[in-house]
Amino acid sequence: MKIKTLAVALLLLGYILPSKAQDNYQSSEYDVIYQIQVTLVAGNKINWTSFKNLKNLGQLTTNTVELDPADTPSKTPVYLGYYLGKSTAQKILAEVKKRGYNEAKMVNDGAYQLGHSTGKHIRYGLQLGAFRSVHLMKLGQYPKKDAEDKIYVQYKGGAYKVFYNLYTKGDTPPGLAQARSETVPWLKKKGYQVFAQKFR
Repeated sequence: MKIKTLAVALLLLGYILPSKAQDNYQSSEYDVIYQIQVTLVAGNKINWTSFKNLKNLGQLTTNTVELDPADTPSKTPVYLGYYLGKSTAQKILAEVKKRGYNEAKMVNDGAYQLGHSTGKHIRYGLQLGAFRSVHLMKLGQYPKKDAEDKIYVQYKGGAYKVFYNLYTKGDTPPGLAQARSETVPWLKKKGYQVFAQKFR
């Protein structure tokens, strides 16, 4: 009986070890997606024009990446995003506070989307540009092909890199192959010199 158990265990180990050897991904700061919670607005009607001085820093939304957002009865949180890594979010937060939003704070997904086992293969983005200064990003200018598309920012190597969506390498959704055949031509028609770039 013990021999059979050992044989089964070794057989299972034989199946498990190769798959782990193939997936040698190391965790990264950029596994975590951040947003800035700018403020809380009374009620649920947002006057988006009152936040126009933030449009060049990220997408404004009432949707959060937080898994367990704080309950704010009768108030609606306004978020700015999306930022890859804590160091990126800290730089954006400092700029948001300079613009008068002193109660702004960082929120994150706890590495669920990118660090989680089902998302760790998302390692590529369509890079739209890299900027030395936060003032040069002008994120509000970028069009969106679909309503669910997102603009991400990553501060790395002394530059703010701007990505249009994040993808897996192959065809598995969200796949880079489809993005290259559909989204890249669409962005190029809009005048952007976009290319696929690994971000982690």
